[in-house]
Amino acid sequence: MHGPDSGFHITSPAFIYEGYCSEHLFEDCVLDSSIVTVGREMDTIRLHRCQVHGSIGTRSSVEVDSSTVYGSVTVDACTSGGLTIRNSILSGPGGGVGLAACSWLTVTGCTIQGFATGIGGGNDGDAAIIHDNTIENCDKAMEFQAHFASIEAIGNTIRNCGSGIANYYEDTWVDFRNNLILGCFSGDGIAVQCSGGTLRNNVVGRCQGDGVQLDYLDGASLDVGSNTSYWNGGSAYRVNATHVYWGNGAATVRNNIGFTNQGYGLEASGDSPIVSSCNDWYANGAGAVSGLPPSPDDESVDPIFCDLPHDDVHLWLGSPLLSPPGCGLIGAENFGCAVFTGAPPPLAVSTFALGPVANPARGAVRVAFQLPREGRIEILLLDVQGRTVATLARGTWPAGNHTAAWPSIAGPGVYFLRYRFPGGESIRRVVKLS
Repeated sequence: MHGPDSGFHITSPAFIYEGYCSEHLFEDCVLDSSIVTVGREMDTIRLHRCQVHGSIGTRSSVEVDSSTVYGSVTVDACTSGGLTIRNSILSGPGGGVGLAACSWLTVTGCTIQGFATGIGGGNDGDAAIIHDNTIENCDKAMEFQAHFASIEAIGNTIRNCGSGIANYYEDTWVDFRNNLILGCFSGDGIAVQCSGGTLRNNVVGRCQGDGVQLDYLDGASLDVGSNTSYWNGGSAYRVNATHVYWGNGAATVRNNIGFTNQGYGLEASGDSPIVSSCNDWYANGAGAVSGLPPSPDDESVDPIFCDLPHDDVHLWLGSPLLSPPGCGLIGAENFGCAVFTGAPPPLAVSTFALGPVANPARGAVRVAFQLPREGRIEILLLDVQGRTVATLARGTWPAGNHTAAWPSIAGPGVYFLRYRFPGGESIRRVVKLS
């Protein structure tokens, strides 16, 4: 079968064999079968506005546009054209790889669901360009175990997969921006080996492992900036930087949020420099930073997200992270709400003071405090022996009314809030009930 074919319905297996530099075009078609080719690598298969009730396995270049495939699409030869799929739906049987190519791989505006691995491939040094897709209910959303020279993943949404984006080839250049990765039930949100690149404005939350894990060879610079990583079972960011003899880069970790992860805010290791500044490490179970000296420009304050229970990590209008002095916006999302659920009543800002806190306190508790002018403050939660249980706020804050969340690690008991501010401090006793 070759040349343009449109408006047809095939119910038998679609087996294509064709010779040198031919093209197979399917338009407005329904195929109740798989497409299998054994033709030369120069062949091209194009599907426009088709339904395929089976998989596509070929040594030819493949282009799919505005179609639905109830199976996988695989290009198993390293053709110059590779695999391009746009604005399509792929629904899997629960196993296999949804989209795979060893050469060029371009996936844009697609929905991919129900595979062991949503997107994979790589072999001969070309590129993967993956933009604006939704990947759901896969064991692994994206996994690249062989060589792609560069991987560009921008604007993708990954939900309810075992793991998010993984790459296991160390000499890959990565560009990961504006991705939303939520609910990885068995692994990390992002786990990447790379030799340089950019990770910016990504949101990773509620994953079983680390939010972001990077094994970096310092062949070129690596920019990890303006990301938000929260409620993950490991560390918010884990960066291992290894020096290589040809390397002249460094890893920069700046303007990120690590919020209530079970591990560290930043866990750093390796023999190549990692520069960290202007991050907010708040209420992470193991501590703020491991493997690096603390940065004086880092914060430890509640970001005050708009609606965290519904994964909205835009910042409240009164968030201390909208523009801390010398840092600018911290986190992946800008201002997003003027009010948030459970906001305390407004306080008249005339002095440094703690606001009203229910006593005894039950359930979710927020601690209100005020600054009559910009100043460097610290709010600690202490136990009855005077030991620090958690830091609720620290750093330079703008004038106005603010709130900090009661840390989840502080269960029922008697506590003291200590608010230190320029020129003095205030202490308040609080009883927390279950």
